[in-house]
Amino acid sequence: MNDKQILADAIKKLGLLTQTKLIWITHPILELLATKFAGYVGPFSKASNGNSLLEAGLKDAIRSFQEEQHANGNDSVAIGRFVKSIINSAVEVFSQRMVVETSSGDILWHPFVCSAADFIAKYQNLNISTTRAESNVPESIAFAFMMVKIIPLSMLDKDSLAELLNTFDEKAKPLWPFEHSASVLSGSA
Repeated sequence: MNDKQILADAIKKLGLLTQTKLIWITHPILELLATKFAGYVGPFSKASNGNSLLEAGLKDAIRSFQEEQHANGNDSVAIGRFVKSIINSAVEVFSQRMVVETSSGDILWHPFVCSAADFIAKYQNLNISTTRAESNVPESIAFAFMMVKIIPLSMLDKDSLAELLNTFDEKAKPLWPFEHSASVLSGSA
């Protein structure tokens, strides 16, 4: 199953086909980001409540986008909220324990190595189980890694990220919820 199919299945299951089509038509970059998110977290990852991480992340991102659009009609802030929501959800891949049972032992998925979709495709004929565990990856590293995996490389420069994430939105939850960690990563601490 490819990333687009994983995304389409989740959207259909959520009953959000019409809403997402409207968003994708006017903001195709958000479809690209959602597709990358879907492939990276895959269909089996679990949110903290035990439900699908993919579905929870998509639902939250679409809700965030629509709330901003309805409240203020500000597309750039709505886009920023969608992207931040997707990245915040994607970080939860580091709380997943996806395991394939083989005759020679269990194989554990490592998000730093490949996406969940790639892992599942490699072992599609074997039994795959997913549970949650506490992440041992520092939050700042998880955020940076998922940004690189989900946001197109051509948009990772400072100016493009500022525009995409709309860092001037005073009401939005910051993408980096920990100021000190961000300054450590940039070398300014």
